[in-house]
Amino acid sequence: TAREDGAVVLTGHCYDLESGSPFAPWAELLRNTPVEEGLLPLSAGAHDAGLMEIAGSKDALATQITAFLAALSAKHPVALVLEDMHWSDQASLDLLRTVVRRVPAWRVLIIATFRDNELTLDQPLHRVLPQLVREGRPLRLDLRALAAHDILGLVAARYQLPAEDEARLVTHLLRYAEGNPFYLEELLRTLEHEQI
Repeated sequence: TAREDGAVVLTGHCYDLESGSPFAPWAELLRNTPVEEGLLPLSAGAHDAGLMEIAGSKDALATQITAFLAALSAKHPVALVLEDMHWSDQASLDLLRTVVRRVPAWRVLIIATFRDNELTLDQPLHRVLPQLVREGRPLRLDLRALAAHDILGLVAARYQLPAEDEARLVTHLLRYAEGNPFYLEELLRTLEHEQI
């Protein structure tokens, strides 16, 4: 929807801390950034090479990224989506803190996702999260499990079942998916595939 409304949507993912590289989500979102005339370009090759090799230092990289986002957001609204930040490295989080402090001056929305049930005391996000909250004043949306009446509504909208079968399906979904929307969809897909 944001793209249809003229926004530039940039997405970067974090991967398991043991397999990730510094600035991985930022490198990914920059690789997918459209190159436009009139924009302050990032250093040559930023779309393909490691960010630190190009910038030379964390401060230089932060300066380049913030200048780029400022220029891009002057032309288009920008949505930055940073996925699975519970696996983020410290360098990526430091860069996020720098960007977050400047966002109020730009047309930029940052969406950062993380699984708080997978956040441990030794992960960088655990240490940085209070600073991000203080500096960025984010709106935090905690996703909760779907309640029984929500699952019933989903089943009723999706299938035309007799009341007894509908209740049995909802009970089955509650028992095995425990309200998790992803598991719920996967379980329904499996039941449909197996024609149960």
